Amino acid sequence: MVVQTPEYRVDSTSTLMQTPFRPVAGTTSQILSNVAQYQRGTTAAVVNHYNVQPLYDIYSNVQDRDLGSVASDVRKVLDQFASKFRRAVSSKRAARFRP
Repeated sequence: MVVQTPEYRVDSTSTLMQTPFRPVAGTTSQILSNVAQYQRGTTAAVVNHYNVQPLYDIYSNVQDRDLGSVASDVRKVLDQFASKFRRAVSSKRAARFRP
């Protein structure tokens, strides 16, 4: 089932939850609030995935320092938070050089 309301028709969350839909052809119409809940929350602004797992990219710029020492500093920060990561979390380094 796909439900979609044009953006210009939604001016509040209450209006969104009043979106009508028909679950199966031939049945009576329902409104979205009868089958769904709305909850505010926070999430990452940019979401990437690698092998179906969430991925967080760390971007850093380097000026007047060698890339190896910057990578070492980033590794130290990651190591400080390693105990707070789940066991399934791992980190990999990749570098791109632009002359």
